[in-house]
Amino acid sequence: MKRIAIVSAWEPELTYLHQHYPSERVEKRAAWEFHFHSINDLEIISVITGVGKVSCASCVQLLISEFQPEQLFMTGICGSLSDKVKNGHIVVALNTLQHDVTAAGSGEDSFNLYTGRTAAIETTKSLVKRMKKMRSYDPVHFGTFLSGDQRIRSAEMRYLLHTVYGALAVDQEVAAFAYVCHMNKKPFLCLKVASDQANDKTAEEQKVYKMLACERACEYLIAFLRVHEITKTH
Repeated sequence: MKRIAIVSAWEPELTYLHQHYPSERVEKRAAWEFHFHSINDLEIISVITGVGKVSCASCVQLLISEFQPEQLFMTGICGSLSDKVKNGHIVVALNTLQHDVTAAGSGEDSFNLYTGRTAAIETTKSLVKRMKKMRSYDPVHFGTFLSGDQRIRSAEMRYLLHTVYGALAVDQEVAAFAYVCHMNKKPFLCLKVASDQANDKTAEEQKVYKMLACERACEYLIAFLRVHEITKTH
């Protein structure tokens, strides 16, 4: 049975998985609980990392070191940085970058002096290719995903991040998740759904879309895993 992992930052982001595929056992390591599920011929380990890059990176490294999943996936909610990405739309990261690092985006080599902090990290191409073949009634966007340890809730910052990096979406974990997977040479893919437009109306928009976005992101990822055979590729 092939072992993969699904991680999210916040508990409601994995509610769909737990409701439809209840965990068969739970193993605790440090501050985290790792749940084991079965879907077809897949053994899935799920975990809530906690919000923020440090918490996410710590958890994902522990996950890889302790359980050695063949592939890793991240799901959850994000803020849209593009007018094309409406609330409820799916965003798949083609590459990820930490926007709150000095000289972010200036590096060409992910193994530079900042060890991947200033250069974008690309998502595993074979997984992106399979994801693009998925049929969806919901709009799916592919592009650059930013992460930083701050909530983006202003039109000015939204415009700046989109203009400088050409990014479609922002959150507080995806770039850290991608970084750890990249450093461990593990295939990975990040899929999130926009819960807001990362502007002054974010709080109001999240009241309407947040829980819907949590469910839609996880449901779409599970559908992808059910339909497509996941192979061990880099």
